[in-house]
Amino acid sequence: QNLRQIMTCSGLTRGTLRRRLCHASTTASKRWAGQSFQRVKGTQDILPPISTEYSHVINTFQRKAGQYGFKQVWTPVIEKSELFARSLGTTSDVVHKEMFSFEDRDGTHTCLRPEATASVTRALLASSPITAKHCHNLFYAGTMFRRERPQKGRYREFWQVGAESFGQQSAWSDVQTIQLGFDFLSSLGLENHVELQINTLCSSEARQQYHTTLTRFFQGHMDALSADSRMRVENGNPLRVLDSKNKTDQEIVREAPRLVDSAPQLDLDRWQEVQDLLAAANVSFSVNPTLVRGLDYYAHTVWEFTTDRLGAQNAVLAGGRYDGLGSLLGSKMNTPVCSTLTLSSFIETRTMCMLLIARRSFFVASCLPLLDNDDFLFLVMPLHFSCNSCQGCWLGCWCGSFGAITP
Repeated sequence: QNLRQIMTCSGLTRGTLRRRLCHASTTASKRWAGQSFQRVKGTQDILPPISTEYSHVINTFQRKAGQYGFKQVWTPVIEKSELFARSLGTTSDVVHKEMFSFEDRDGTHTCLRPEATASVTRALLASSPITAKHCHNLFYAGTMFRRERPQKGRYREFWQVGAESFGQQSAWSDVQTIQLGFDFLSSLGLENHVELQINTLCSSEARQQYHTTLTRFFQGHMDALSADSRMRVENGNPLRVLDSKNKTDQEIVREAPRLVDSAPQLDLDRWQEVQDLLAAANVSFSVNPTLVRGLDYYAHTVWEFTTDRLGAQNAVLAGGRYDGLGSLLGSKMNTPVCSTLTLSSFIETRTMCMLLIARRSFFVASCLPLLDNDDFLFLVMPLHFSCNSCQGCWLGCWCGSFGAITP
């Protein structure tokens, strides 16, 4: 039928039309012959040895999450754009600049998911009450998409793993998820290479009052603030100025009022309980008052595991509590999931893999017994990895027993 319509509009016979289509196909084949196809900008091919580390990181997280009572959930890679516009805000950089969004053939505005927290929350809210009753602790692993400027450790398609804990209001639920993150990193042997930083955003009521105070403070320093920070103040998001990397902004932030200075006693008691529980669990941490989240539904504890080995992108694993996301996505107050209290932890997996490779910088290539004693000669080959080419290898020798190898 389509061919008949083309013939009618063009005035060509069936034979002529077929010859022209065949000629066009042959011409295209010649034009493509000999061309090599490159990957799309901002994506990556995951090959050994990185792929081995990916599997190791994901499998370790799945095992640890299962030990903490979390069950795995899968959500679609494509979602309605409105889901993230509502959860992240239409003015956020993710929605405004970084989402891969398009209009489907039926007119639906669709996108590739930029993160999984909103998707997991949507899935739980859409499930039956019986299912939701047994889904308080969920974890996921999968690819996310953000069209940001490609840079070291940042890709437009990237892997994340995360854990979400629903319906638990106690401070212990915050600490449980932080402990999961710490135990996960310890299982990878990275506990001595990361630092846990925590902060509190208090309740929404206390934060609204602080929001007004902070806006007034920054309005008195608008001429000295960077362009990005001025835009954040003008757009009603002064909290994001607190984590600015601009040196001039940081000097102004040091003089800014602190949220805990005006927080109600109930919020301060909860904040102290989180710190006491972490100390009781032997999890080292430092309080960072500039650690914030730029979304209104976050509340109380926020946290990050950072490292000094990755340059400016130093966050390895992060998360926080968000009491208000369920209501933003349409949760009814009389449902079993009315108070969707979620803890989120995520990790850009390639970042973790590079840390693992940096830690395991060599392997034993051979082990030769020595004839005159019980020691062994170990041939050790350092590993060198580069994004563009191999940097070469060299061999070194260590002599000693299996208990302690000495140069």
